[in-house]
Amino acid sequence: MQAACVMRRTYNPRDLSSLKIADNAIVADRVELVKNDGDVRAIQLVKSSGTPFQILAVGDLDDVTRVHCFVYGAQEVWELGESRSHRLPEPLVARMLAAQVKKLGDVQVLGLGSVEQDTGRDTLPGLVAAALGWELFSNVLSLRIEDQRAHLTQVTDQGTQEIDVPLPVCVSADESCTVGRDPSDEYDLIEKLEKRGSRKTTLAEMGVAAAAASASELANPPERQAQPVVASGPDSVSRVAEMLRRFQA
Repeated sequence: MQAACVMRRTYNPRDLSSLKIADNAIVADRVELVKNDGDVRAIQLVKSSGTPFQILAVGDLDDVTRVHCFVYGAQEVWELGESRSHRLPEPLVARMLAAQVKKLGDVQVLGLGSVEQDTGRDTLPGLVAAALGWELFSNVLSLRIEDQRAHLTQVTDQGTQEIDVPLPVCVSADESCTVGRDPSDEYDLIEKLEKRGSRKTTLAEMGVAAAAASASELANPPERQAQPVVASGPDSVSRVAEMLRRFQA
């Protein structure tokens, strides 16, 4: 029995390379791709359970992120398809992840972040759980696996609650969970693991229609294209632009 964790690379919404006003809209260029914080928290949550895990990355990884995945403790790192998650509709990403989990065969726990930090999309955990036919538990604070059961501590409006459920399950970590030590500081591990390669799989190999991916890519902007933030009226645009300039200062 093993677990799998999702890794998405998204734009850092706080890091802007340029800012301008065009057609009563704020246009911000964002070029730096970072690890999705929620996914990192889910990796640390699954890792704390002591369960061996593999990482399922949506799209290709750069060398730094790849070695970071191994530093986190992944047994294997898979790159699913070529397009990153923020360029694909969430239902397609969910089908990709579910197909790979089924292909691996013995995965009983899937951990992933609740929100894609760049786009703010938050339906992926539910879509993946539905595609797998598994129960989903959100806002999980701690996780322990024992005797084919998951023992969870879940954050609620009233505090926390303990849950004991049979496997398999999908879990997303609560925002209060730690992202752990920066993998870049693990010099010895990086030197040991930097030559390990990831394993790539195509949409066809996963049994996911490539046509769906092509259509969605046409409907989404290129990776480095400016992303407009719509505001109503020139006065509103000016005020928001000034707020963003102060935020970046």
